[in-house]
Order: sequence, then C-alpha cells, then structure tokens
Amino acid sequence: MKSKIILLFCLMLFLIGCSTSNTQSKNGKEDFNKDINRISSYQGKVGIVTKDTVLKKPYYITVDENNKHAYEEINFEYKIEKNDVVLFIEEENEYYRVTLAHGETPRPIGYIAKDILSFDTNLFKNANQGQINEAMSYESKNGKEMGLRSGIGIVKKREDDWVLFELPGGEDSFWIKSESINFDFNTEIIDLSSEVGN
Repeated sequence: MKSKIILLFCLMLFLIGCSTSNTQSKNGKEDFNKDINRISSYQGKVGIVTKDTVLKKPYYITVDENNKHAYEEINFEYKIEKNDVVLFIEEENEYYRVTLAHGETPRPIGYIAKDILSFDTNLFKNANQGQINEAMSYESKNGKEMGLRSGIGIVKKREDDWVLFELPGGEDSFWIKSESINFDFNTEIIDLSSEVGN
C-alpha cells in the first residue's frame, strides 16, 4: 500500500513538472512575441474587409516618454466594418495580421480571419475610407468649389459619381468626385518582429 502511494505521488510530481514546463514554454513564446526590442519595419499591402468582424488580440505599438517603442494591449472590443480598408502585415496560421489604413496614430494592430480580407481592387469602389491628393472639394454635388483638399478620410455617402467625404480634425464634410479617391496609402508599418532569433 505504501509503495502504491509513493508511486502515485511520483506520478503526480512528474505530471505537474510536465505541465509547468509546457506553460513556461508557451508563456516564453508569448513574451518573445511581445519583446519590444524586436521591432521590424513591414511593407503592408492594402486590402478590404468583406464582412463585419472584431480585431483579435488587438494592440498598439506606441512611443514612450524615452522615445522608445512600447507595446500596449487594447482591452476593449475593436470592431472592423465591412468595406474598411486595412493594411495586411503578415500571415499567421488561419489569420492575417493587419492594421487600419486610416485614423489617428498609433493605429490598432491585430488579427482577422483570412477569408474576410480581399485584395481585389474592384471592391475598393465601396471602401469606407480613401485618400485624396489635391482634390477639388465642393459644397454640394456640382455645387460651388471650396478649394483643393488632401488627406486620408472617411466616405460618408456615395451618389452617382460623387462622394461625401470627411477628413479628420472635425471639419465639415464636403463633396468630391469619386475619381479623386485613391488607395495609395503609406504602407510602411512598425510592428513586433515575428522572426525567431538564434
């Protein structure tokens, strides 16, 4: 009986040791992936989301008070809508790592399912965001000219060959011709390196 108890005790110690080893290995990998000293520059690819979704494991890469990059988790549900424009960073298993192509910086980075990201440029005609470079703005469709505008903004409405467009900063929306919108976003992205060092 005593030998059975000792054997059972040794077996439990062995199982606990294996479990701890696996946990440490897993946590080590997660910590490595978040190692802010392993920053890389990526050249993103512009894509469009084909279905409403939530960004998985979202985070920011920010700059701290010492002017060094810092990793910051996002602790709320970050929604991405159908026709939002994103920048593809890297493929990871059944997911793509992406960041938004628009909005204030730092921009959120996270994961979406591969099957809801498209690189088909024909779909961009319905994009929720776009970029304009020295595009003439108008008070209304075929209305009074308001001057040239540039920037990345949000499509509020589409009517015929016209788009009601809004730039960040709180200024009023204005109309532009749909042909004025492009998707030549700056695609350079600073993110954590996924490469394993020696």
